[in-house]
Amino acid sequence: DGTTNLDVVDIDGAVDMASTLQVDGAITSNGELTLSSASAARIRLTDTTNTAIFDIRANDSDVLLRATSSHPMILNTAQTNRLQIAANGDITFFDDDGSTVGVFFDASTDFLGINTNAPAAPLQVDSNNGFPGIILSRDGGVSGRRPFGMGLGGNTDSTMFINASNDTTGAGAFGGSRVVLMELEAAGNVTVKTGSLIIDSGNLVIGTAGRGIDFSAQTPASGTGITVVAELLDHYEEGTCILEITADGGTDFTTATNN
Repeated sequence: DGTTNLDVVDIDGAVDMASTLQVDGAITSNGELTLSSASAARIRLTDTTNTAIFDIRANDSDVLLRATSSHPMILNTAQTNRLQIAANGDITFFDDDGSTVGVFFDASTDFLGINTNAPAAPLQVDSNNGFPGIILSRDGGVSGRRPFGMGLGGNTDSTMFINASNDTTGAGAFGGSRVVLMELEAAGNVTVKTGSLIIDSGNLVIGTAGRGIDFSAQTPASGTGITVVAELLDHYEEGTCILEITADGGTDFTTATNN
């Protein structure tokens, strides 16, 4: 009949209601609105256009914020979206513009993307034509500890760099005076830029015949009667062999044993 029957008790200025209140409009309170129940006190907000339902609930052992319907849940400050949890569990953190993806978690694969909403690996770091990289540091560089960085570079991002910071800040790992330790190129080359390649345990293995150590960067030997035909050390063996030396194609020869 258009009327709502309530059991209302006024105690010390508070209004206690032992019933269900349904309001098709706005409720304005100049004080505190408290809902209490011995079993899961709940506030439900419903938009009837698409049946978007949001529950706020206090259970015996926890509290719950829930998008009961299959709609995303969005956290917004200053009229700008900051965080979105999709109905399928995907989580998006937005940049300060409220729309550009900053960090994305794919709930179906457990992949995490930074600056991408389609991570293709457990962790993918992308950039908007910047210098994508990862900085590894301890204690934020205090006590003179220098961070290390890994990043991409080159005209077509064809090189991965491993750097040491030029100072004790993370930004120094990609600064102009950074120390580039190693470069790994998409073409397959690996370059040690600073220091020496030290094999502490094990061997340097040349796995393909005809490959070896190339000394072409060295200055070729010069002098009368010297002709350099190769600078590639591509074969080495240890053992016992017999050398036979002949003169002018004759049959006379001298043998010697070399170990």
